Amino acid sequence: MIKKLSFMLLSATLLFSCTQQQNSLELQDLSQQSVTASATKKMSKDQFVNELASKLHDNWRDARKKPDGTYEPRPKETKDEKWIKAHNNSNKLDIANTNYSDLPEDWKKENRDSALVASNIVYKAGSNKTKMDSKFIEESSASIHSEWLKRNTYAKGTAVDVAYSKLPEVEKEKDRIIIKLAIALYTVMTVEI
Repeated sequence: MIKKLSFMLLSATLLFSCTQQQNSLELQDLSQQSVTASATKKMSKDQFVNELASKLHDNWRDARKKPDGTYEPRPKETKDEKWIKAHNNSNKLDIANTNYSDLPEDWKKENRDSALVASNIVYKAGSNKTKMDSKFIEESSASIHSEWLKRNTYAKGTAVDVAYSKLPEVEKEKDRIIIKLAIALYTVMTVEI
């Protein structure tokens, strides 16, 4: 019951707070509040990473949402043999119109990798009783960006191959969203109801 209420609360918080139309992620004015999370865990870390990865995929899809409720298509190919076999031997899919849980493993990877980095940061902060305020968000976003650069070597020499502090605001916001969603999920999962 507590788990169900926590996920319902999280879903409501994210629906009302994480709108792309605002061009920034506002989690109950999180950037202006100090949030200290307790160390009580209501889901395993693997479950946390998967839930966060799913939220990251949904957040990316929101910018592509059309008035009819579908998403502007984003066709891709997969190398996931298990997924291909389960889909009539087709390696083609539309990642925008596919829920995270239905994506092939190779198209889950970046969201899962980002979620793992963010979860490590937030879990450590929670166990150390670190305030998850705007300063924490900026420092953590810099770590998110640095780890992204290590994983995505194709970005070497591009406009985003710079320190977080030198990124344009639109790029910084992408990293902030990851950490803010992680904080929101961590905060909700640790609240006693």
